[in-house]
Amino acid sequence: MKIKFISDCDVTNLTQWTLKNEMSKDSSFLLVDKIEEADLIIASRHYYIQKELDKIKGKRVAWINYGATTKNKLNFPLIKTEETYSYDLKYKLWKFFSPTATHKKIMEEMELDTSNVIFLGYPKMDLINYNYSDTLESLGLNPKLKTVLYTPTLGWKYDSCFSTFQYYTNFLVYLSLQYNFNLIIRFHPYISKQFNDVPEKLKNINRLKNVHIDSSYNYYSMFKLADMLISDVSSLAYEFLSTKKPIILTQSKEELPKQFKEYKDIMYNVKTEENLQIRLATLINGTDTLKDKREDFINALPKNSSKLIKDYIKENFYA
Repeated sequence: MKIKFISDCDVTNLTQWTLKNEMSKDSSFLLVDKIEEADLIIASRHYYIQKELDKIKGKRVAWINYGATTKNKLNFPLIKTEETYSYDLKYKLWKFFSPTATHKKIMEEMELDTSNVIFLGYPKMDLINYNYSDTLESLGLNPKLKTVLYTPTLGWKYDSCFSTFQYYTNFLVYLSLQYNFNLIIRFHPYISKQFNDVPEKLKNINRLKNVHIDSSYNYYSMFKLADMLISDVSSLAYEFLSTKKPIILTQSKEELPKQFKEYKDIMYNVKTEENLQIRLATLINGTDTLKDKREDFINALPKNSSKLIKDYIKENFYA
């Protein structure tokens, strides 16, 4: 009997894209267009579930987090809080496919029931195995130079967020000219709603020949072009581990969120412009002291998560 499934995956939500492809190629599954026709609903966004609560009654829901990391407990789909949701999603989940092992640890520390939490890796990271047509030349960048990717996360206020957009964007543009490297900047798609000066920054930055502002729907093509990543508490920092390339984690607060503390041995953590400049220059010159630790961590992660999750569903859906 085929498992009829539906996914909230689209061009703005690539979290399940590789999983959806894996399941669609397997004769045990049938992709349907309507929730009413589905036996299984694969979801990554709370509003999708909230909107369809009446339709999912009696159906199984498999949850895969939209982001690979969690900045605070309100991001977990297993928690009911007055600040976020008016319903308890926990009892509507068949399985929560945790994107990282840290998610489950934090839930256990919060004394949550994790019996339906399964860690098989983050399927979105399988996108690194695909081929992309983008080249440095096609972006107007010099293929002979080192390429740095900068991905600041979303922030709500200048003085209260973890985003380092307001601290390091201009400084990195300056460093790209001083050290002569390509700089690809990918802002969070909603960042202009929080920072009014984004349009003016983009206008000025776009004039520089060694800087490219990326807004493509699939940023994994930029992952492949970059030699290293500079980020903050964005989940892209975790996703970039799929490349095995160095990561500089910039910090705007004294304390990092708990899950990022677990990566302190595999990501270079900087808190000041001086630290960032020194670390960046060192990596550009080829010194990567965390390479072995980072590769050991990455090699221990589940491989081909999309296939692992697909096989798990196939083996356990009717068990």
